[in-house]
Amino acid sequence: MRSCNACGQPLRPAARFCPACGAPTDEEVARRRADAGARAHRAARSVQAISIVAGGTLLAVLADLGCSLLWPGRASDLTLYLLLVPVAGLAVHRLGPGGLRASLAGRPSPGWVALGALLGLPVIALGLAYVRWQGDLLGVEGADLALEGSRAWLLLTFALLPAVTEELLDRGVLWEASRRVLSPGRTLLLTAALFTIGHGLQGGYLVYPHRFAAGLVFGWLRLRSGSILPPIAAHLTCNGTWVLLATG
Repeated sequence: MRSCNACGQPLRPAARFCPACGAPTDEEVARRRADAGARAHRAARSVQAISIVAGGTLLAVLADLGCSLLWPGRASDLTLYLLLVPVAGLAVHRLGPGGLRASLAGRPSPGWVALGALLGLPVIALGLAYVRWQGDLLGVEGADLALEGSRAWLLLTFALLPAVTEELLDRGVLWEASRRVLSPGRTLLLTAALFTIGHGLQGGYLVYPHRFAAGLVFGWLRLRSGSILPPIAAHLTCNGTWVLLATG
C-alpha cells in the first residue's frame, strides 16, 4: 500500500491527497506539473498565432501598397486579401488541432445574423460622418467616395472579400488566439485595435477613430453571438453600402 511522503499515513490506491495531513500524492504533483506545462505550451502557441496575424497583416498591407505603386489605380484590389489567406492559415496551424473549428466558432441564430447586417448601417453612417467632419472642421481632405469600375467587381473587392477575409482573420483566428490568453473584454479591445492599425496603414492615422468603433461593434457581435457570421454580415453591409453610395 502507498504511504504519504510527508507523514507516512497509508493511502488508498485512488487517493490524490493524504487524508491525515492533506499533502498531495506524487501522482497529483505530477499531474499538476503536466497540466501547467500544457497550459504554458497552449499559451505560447496562442501568442505565436497573434504575432503571425499582426506581422502577416503588416507584410500584406505593405505588399498591397507596393502593388499600388507599381500598378496605379485599382490593379492591386485582390493582393491584400489573397495574402491574408495564408496568414490566417499559418496562424491556425500554430493554434494546433481544433484551431480552425474554434476560429470559425458556432452557428448563430438567424436573428444574430440579421442584427449584424442591420448594425452595419450605423457603422458606415458613423464612418461617413467622421470623414465629412474631417473635411469640415479639421481642414483635412476626407476620403474620396468616388469609385471607378463595374459595380459587381467593386462589391466583390470592396465588400465581400474584405468582409470574409478580415473577419476570418480578426474575429476568427486572432479572436481565438487572444481568447486563450486574455479575458473576453481584453480580447475585444485587442482585436479591434489590430483591426484599426491594419486599416490605418492604408488610410492614415485619421481613420483610427471610426475604424476602432467598427472593430468594437464587430467584436461585440462575435462575443455575444459566439460566431463570426454576424460580424461578417455587419462588415458586408457596411462596405456594401459604401460601394453602392460611391457608384450611385
